[in-house]
Amino acid sequence: FSYPSSSSTDLTQELIEYLDAVAEFLISNPGYRVVIEGHSDDRGTTTQNLDRSIRRSVEVMQYLLSKNIPRNRIITAGYGAVRPIVPNTNERNRAINRRVEIIILR
Repeated sequence: FSYPSSSSTDLTQELIEYLDAVAEFLISNPGYRVVIEGHSDDRGTTTQNLDRSIRRSVEVMQYLLSKNIPRNRIITAGYGAVRPIVPNTNERNRAINRRVEIIILR
């Protein structure tokens, strides 16, 4: 799920709807955990991008915690701009790179 701007860290409605489904899955499947990876585009300093990516993953974690998912089933990570999906050569690509990825683990 991507974010509308480089500085944005708030959950979008689309992400909230997806997170509700993730929470339902985790409640129904207590043997699973999630890794939440925050990412950023290349706008800003390395420190700013790392901070944004961490805030993105923490926002998602806090939402799942509010849905009664235990903290020990959630792993968070922020990678800043070091793991782009596509080159940060234009706005469309930057929008793709500022994202949260959710990985489900057994």
